[in-house]
Amino acid sequence: MTPASPLHFYAFEVDLREFDRWSGMRDIHDRDLATHSLLAELFGEGAPRPYRLVTVRDAPRGTLYGYGPRPVDDLRGTAETLGAPDQLAALPVDRMRGKPMPMVPGGTRVSVETRVRPVRRNGSRELDVFIADGRTESREAAYARWWADTCARSGLDLDHDTIRLVAFSLVPFSAKRRRGKRPIGPDAVLRGVGKVTDADSFHSLIARGVGRHRAYGYGALLLSPARSAANDGAAP
Repeated sequence: MTPASPLHFYAFEVDLREFDRWSGMRDIHDRDLATHSLLAELFGEGAPRPYRLVTVRDAPRGTLYGYGPRPVDDLRGTAETLGAPDQLAALPVDRMRGKPMPMVPGGTRVSVETRVRPVRRNGSRELDVFIADGRTESREAAYARWWADTCARSGLDLDHDTIRLVAFSLVPFSAKRRRGKRPIGPDAVLRGVGKVTDADSFHSLIARGVGRHRAYGYGALLLSPARSAANDGAAP
């Protein structure tokens, strides 16, 4: 099947020492905000979105996985032409890889992992789904239901009993301030197994991402062949 609009899947190696040096020189000490800034400066409107920077503690390099409409050669060309040397030291051009993202056929079972901000809007505020829903179930169950409901509307039927909350913390949101302070909210990594029920809708979900703050490292769906959600290996 051919998607209505092109979508590409990227994997960019990030030199974390050079990246932290670059962000430190700009007085940006939040890695999510720094990643957003680096991508915007290098690629402009063509920056990958959604995306996720995957790192391992104390490792010198990480991988940025993301989606976007432009072929990786176009992004590489933009970076080579307009990127500053310190930016390219952090995100080396020769380590930018990508492929056209095919549509996943309906009926396919997939393992999915995503980093999300599970929140609901309440006027200008965001409320943790766990709190907004009255703390009537565990945090894992509340987030699992929120994620499954979101995906069900977009062509992916997640098996509730496979969904796991594999990482969680309460952290400030990088880009917002209220009365001089950054609001605290949930940062969660969820993993589960499901079946694609509508190939077109699911393809659009991959391109769009899940939840809010997708320009800051949240919402990207990383896919792999279906397996137990309890498996310790991370997608992709």
